[in-house]
Amino acid sequence: MSRSDQAALGVLALLEAALADLPGSSAGTRLWDRPALAALLMPGGAIGAVAADLLRGARPVRALLFNKTPETNWALGWHQDRVIAVRERHEVTGYGPWTVKAGVPHVQPPFALLEAMITLRVHLNPVGEDNAPLLVALGSHQLGRVTD
Repeated sequence: MSRSDQAALGVLALLEAALADLPGSSAGTRLWDRPALAALLMPGGAIGAVAADLLRGARPVRALLFNKTPETNWALGWHQDRVIAVRERHEVTGYGPWTVKAGVPHVQPPFALLEAMITLRVHLNPVGEDNAPLLVALGSHQLGRVTD
């Protein structure tokens, strides 16, 4: 087994341990206050290091877990992810509207901040055309905020 395969297995084991107490029946979970997961996502962690290599100074602003099974799958129309999670609400010009998701405040920041962000998606199982792959509209980030 190669070193990269061993490293990947180590990361998977850490992810499994960090998420072990989540209910298996939940289709989607917002992941907050999980120190073991935060350690993986921060710039020095196994997953965060990938983001830091792509974008200097990158750090996580939200983490979601989707458990899409044949019983808990759903379709989602084309959209832009335009909100970030924050510790608390502060009225700042250019930030808004505000929402609360799973008890955590979220805000839509200025588009300049969004276009400087990257998204990492980690699949823990095989993803093919028949089990909800992510479809990306290449170049759409260059259009600014796209209405629904």
